[in-house]
Amino acid sequence: MSAPRASGPAEKTGNVVRDSAMGLIPETVSEILKLNGHVWRDSLVPPSILETIRLRNARTVNCVYCKSVRYDVAIEDGLTEDRVSLINDSYRDSVLPPREKAAITLADCYLGFPAGANQKAASEIAS
Repeated sequence: MSAPRASGPAEKTGNVVRDSAMGLIPETVSEILKLNGHVWRDSLVPPSILETIRLRNARTVNCVYCKSVRYDVAIEDGLTEDRVSLINDSYRDSVLPPREKAAITLADCYLGFPAGANQKAASEIAS
């Protein structure tokens, strides 16, 4: 196992983001935390769906930290580790609800080539 390239501040706050390497730039991390709060509190998309998309992105870019984090609001909204385990390349054949499959399809289109979303993917997202 390799060591992290950067570690967080010596003084811990109990906030996972502030205690990470991002906490070394407090003027930036404060703005990120505000934005993060708005995304999770003020979105029209339920937290479990947002977390599904976030985890798909983490898997796609292979961010070890992001893959290991779970937002409490998403868990409270019904996201389980069993469902998280289905956010893989065979998600279309899984027992995930159609809405979550559509969210993963949308994330894949966005992360891959947004303008190249084919008609089949677009119809899955819209339904």
